[in-house]
Amino acid sequence: MPHMRQWQMKLPLLLCCLLLTLGFLVPENVYRFPLDEHTTLAGTFGELRSNHFHSGIDIKTGGRTGAPIYAIQDGYVSRIKVSPYGFGLGVYLRHPDGRYSVYAHMDRFNQTIEARVWAAQLQSQTYDQELYLPAGEIPVRRGELLGYSGNSGSSLGPHLHFELRDPEERIMNPLIHYRDKVVDRIPPTVQEIGFEPIDPDSRVRGEFRKLILPPAGSNGNYEISTLIKVQGRIGIEYRGYDLLDGAPNHCGINHVRLF
Repeated sequence: MPHMRQWQMKLPLLLCCLLLTLGFLVPENVYRFPLDEHTTLAGTFGELRSNHFHSGIDIKTGGRTGAPIYAIQDGYVSRIKVSPYGFGLGVYLRHPDGRYSVYAHMDRFNQTIEARVWAAQLQSQTYDQELYLPAGEIPVRRGELLGYSGNSGSSLGPHLHFELRDPEERIMNPLIHYRDKVVDRIPPTVQEIGFEPIDPDSRVRGEFRKLILPPAGSNGNYEISTLIKVQGRIGIEYRGYDLLDGAPNHCGINHVRLF
């Protein structure tokens, strides 16, 4: 019993110390949103484009350039990209947790980054630049201004293309950090359902070819009213898109489960 009383006294103290430690650490590890006044998306992570999967999120800027872009966390500028194609004007940050954040299609950089680019352009007499910087050259703080949003490179309208990458630069879905910022209360729209034979002896309605049908319904509730006879292994496909609150853009669907 004396030992039990000692543990009962030590446990609350241990929990308090742990909570205080966690409370001190968590705010430093939270990524802020790269823009202040704009949180509506024009494109989502991983959505299928005409020739690639989208590697980040596209944040709408109200059809205008010049929205201030801020560093999502402490770190340093690890790479600067300047090109009339691709990402256009882009900045890559490396953060203490090893991850990278990427800001692309910018209109202009802040004065420090701009001076570094200008010096490299003068030296090489070339507009295009791909600069890799050491850790101490241009440090940044969380919330520091990096530049302004634009429409540079292969962009079809003013927006910020934003990415989050792991320490090996494998691209991650940044939306898991911003669930409270990006509002999506609209169910995805399913346009077509496809049934496709997989094996040589598989059949859909007696034929070895894909059957595509438009489902009936709306607002997240759809059904196929006709009976579909199949045999063998069959693949089920869909074509659809997702709408986010406050924007007409047809965005990709990140995750699908089949029951």
